[in-house]
Amino acid sequence: MWLRQEVSEAHARTAIVLMGALILAASARGARTGGRSPFLQSTLFGFGVHGVGHLALTALHRGYTPGAATAPAIVLPYSLWAWRRLGRAGVRRDDTRTWVGGAALLPLTLGGVHGAAHLLTRWAAKRRAARTSAA
Repeated sequence: MWLRQEVSEAHARTAIVLMGALILAASARGARTGGRSPFLQSTLFGFGVHGVGHLALTALHRGYTPGAATAPAIVLPYSLWAWRRLGRAGVRRDDTRTWVGGAALLPLTLGGVHGAAHLLTRWAAKRRAARTSAA
């Protein structure tokens, strides 16, 4: 099963950086729109669901899985804090489009992030191997 596949530390770090870049882009868009950006709000909702997913996988696995530490310490608190801030500002979109959009795009986002991490780490390994053999 693909959820049980081991990934290298380089792959995991690359995927985390790529996910962080997505959150940064959504946050920047949110800052420019006063929090009204559908991209920000869908991404924020999806990010929170992604954190819940990490905890669910850890429970199913009955042991540590990647994300088990960061989901409750970073992902979920940030998502809840930001969601509440949007609500207090009166700009949160509590509509089906935002919720479904965030949940529906999550598998595509995760697949894209992990696919890109795989390609980048493979490319970096080939470059290192080429430099080592040339030396």
